[in-house]
Amino acid sequence: MSSEVVIFESSVPRTSALESDERWQLVQRIVLSERFQRAEQLKKMLLYIAEAGILHPETVLHEYEIACNALSRRNDFNPANDNIVRAQFINLRRKLEQYFSEEEGRQERLLLTIPKGSYSPVFQPVVQSIDEPRAFSSAVHTTGKCPQPAAYHPAGSDSSQRASSDLPHTPLRSWWKRVGMWLTMVGVAEALVLGALLISRLHGAGGTGDPRASDYNPAFLQLLSQMGRSFSVVLPDTSEMMIHLVTRQDILANDYVAKDYPRRQIETLSDPEERKLLYQLALRRNTTETESQLAFGFMDAIRSVNHSARLQYARDIRVRDFNEGNTILIGSQDSNPWVTLFVDRTNFQLKQAPNGARYFENVKPLPGEQKEYIIDTPAGRGSNQYVSVAMVPNPTRSGFVLLITGSDTASVEGASQFLLHGKMPPEVDALFHRKNLDYFELFFKSVHMEEQSENSFDLLSLRM
Repeated sequence: MSSEVVIFESSVPRTSALESDERWQLVQRIVLSERFQRAEQLKKMLLYIAEAGILHPETVLHEYEIACNALSRRNDFNPANDNIVRAQFINLRRKLEQYFSEEEGRQERLLLTIPKGSYSPVFQPVVQSIDEPRAFSSAVHTTGKCPQPAAYHPAGSDSSQRASSDLPHTPLRSWWKRVGMWLTMVGVAEALVLGALLISRLHGAGGTGDPRASDYNPAFLQLLSQMGRSFSVVLPDTSEMMIHLVTRQDILANDYVAKDYPRRQIETLSDPEERKLLYQLALRRNTTETESQLAFGFMDAIRSVNHSARLQYARDIRVRDFNEGNTILIGSQDSNPWVTLFVDRTNFQLKQAPNGARYFENVKPLPGEQKEYIIDTPAGRGSNQYVSVAMVPNPTRSGFVLLITGSDTASVEGASQFLLHGKMPPEVDALFHRKNLDYFELFFKSVHMEEQSENSFDLLSLRM
């Protein structure tokens, strides 16, 4: 670049309005924390983007001005040849996550994040206020103030019992089970996600050897080879699934990417401790080991036909990502809200009745088919579960979206294993070998055995 283009320049000296802003005070505590002591470049970048975000929220920051103004790069800096900003922002996001997960950050009333694909900071309260239930991130963005945190009532105290008495008595709302569920998820979350990312990097580098086509179902490989050369495999969001289980509130893709997510779901709860736990859970990016392994299986199958594949987490997806290439969405909308963008193009749609019971609706039944397929609850040994496998065009019709939507995790696992390794019924085998196939939907009944799903399914319906 021949001339300097600066969208935002740091104000020197800083105004008193900035110094008294709660968001700026949070940033000051972060850069003075032990985690940032030896990270001078990260501190400079954080101070720069925070000042821009607070004083000039309409400003869109770019790599060039961050490099020149925060990292003292020359005016001829070219982001295409130097990825210093992108690389440092990866480190900055990781440091911020570590800060808020450690003792110093756990005391904060505000959370600071930098969404992927952006260089602008987002501030929002960690816990919603009891007295001001509607004041959430909008208050932070407009006034710099946030609600007071909810008061803590130990389990078993009078206050806790009064708050919990308003809730329906169900197994999910057992206080100790909720606490145990939360502690378990927090304890394993980082190991699962870090493990998934590590394995993903190994796979991206070729792993220990190239995947072999002979390891996978030939009919499914034929389908993949016709879909196109670029794939994204999207891991489900187990944190959102647990929020859904407790709140029983469905979520759409628009809510999922909102700055105040998951306020709409959690606001429906009257128990402040329950809200507190779920807000903390929402900060974590969790998935399960089983679903991670399934994702790696799909990636290997894709690479075995010489196509490219990348692993993504549901929370990191944006709508525009569906406009190019192909996407495999693992899980129902409970754990992968992006399914809601495409569910209206399918015939078998997972629904929830007002009493919480779930079922698959058959939108246009064929002769001999049921209008509704009721899911056995609880899902255990010998229970009947259902799963839909559908392929629909992406929004630009330049690729496809493959949805694997099951009534529970075991159904999704079984259907995925069936696609990758199972013996296809003749009609499915013929379907996957059809040329110019732009839509299909398979609807299966699966029977759980020993809390696992069989790899052989009863094919109830096929749509083309």
